[in-house]
Amino acid sequence: MLRDSSAHITSLDLRPPDAAPFQSWDRSRIYAAQKCVLCENNPEVPFYRDLRSNHILIGSEITLSGQTNPNAYGFTIDLITGEPFSAVADVGLRIRVDFNQRDTFLSCKVNGYWQKPEEKPRGFFPFLQTEHFKLVIRFFDGRFKISVNGQEYAEYERKETSKITAIQILGELRVRHFRLENPLSVLPNESQILLNPEKYEGGSSVIRLPGNRFIWPGSQILINAATTKPGHRWYVTIQEGAVESASREVALQVQYNMLAGSVRLRSKSSGHWLNHRAHMVNISGSPDRIQPGTHFELIINCTTEEFQIALNGQHFASYRHQIAYTNCDYVILSGDCRPTLVRYN
Repeated sequence: MLRDSSAHITSLDLRPPDAAPFQSWDRSRIYAAQKCVLCENNPEVPFYRDLRSNHILIGSEITLSGQTNPNAYGFTIDLITGEPFSAVADVGLRIRVDFNQRDTFLSCKVNGYWQKPEEKPRGFFPFLQTEHFKLVIRFFDGRFKISVNGQEYAEYERKETSKITAIQILGELRVRHFRLENPLSVLPNESQILLNPEKYEGGSSVIRLPGNRFIWPGSQILINAATTKPGHRWYVTIQEGAVESASREVALQVQYNMLAGSVRLRSKSSGHWLNHRAHMVNISGSPDRIQPGTHFELIINCTTEEFQIALNGQHFASYRHQIAYTNCDYVILSGDCRPTLVRYN
């Protein structure tokens, strides 16, 4: 997986040489189109907003554009959990920008106690007094990702896992624009969400697409899962029917080998794996390689020509359709991983 180090995302394209050039995914293609659920211009600071009716979810995004005051000491952004603005409310994430130390500190409050702040590694401090900035907070399963002025800046593992209910912004700054967006693909819709995948004898998670649906162009599957430790490999299979057998058609199988540092994409037709059309990629040297005992987010997007695959928010691979995939109605997760959330759009 290749990390986006600038506004342009460098993509790893696994399609055959005769395939058309692949255009890099932007944020709106990793998730479906964003829906703005709260937007304000030039609100006053201190800034307080109740977010309980806005359904912050995995894939939600908060954007804050502002300008710090001259001789400012700093500012803080708190994502509050529990009862908004009460004295005992916990905080899922605090971002504290300190101009005196030219540093940023990330922390949270759990059960009434502030946790030890995590200092952002020195060397890159994107905030300047009186200068405009744009800060984006993205919500993932179990962590926040923060970017400033279009560059990845920090990541913070969630220690307080209750629902975010409010936001407050304090300090010496002017907020020019505040926006909360939810991806349409993960808006609350019980017909699209499978939180408790059915288990069968093999220990795999067998997931029937909701509403007796099938894979079609425009379908999107989002999976959040945790790899086991120790662990070797995990699989995600899109296939016809629930039980693995020699006759089952498989439109796509993702085999992720955590120990060898390799990924294989393949299909099966008429009882035979199309290994001569399988695609392999070596990720042993990637800094984003998924390790045993960690969480990951996988998105599979189906177009008329191919499956597009993203891991942890970055485009990872494209795989051209090898079989007629529109009869496939099951997703199976197996191997050394356990899903925590599965969504279908």
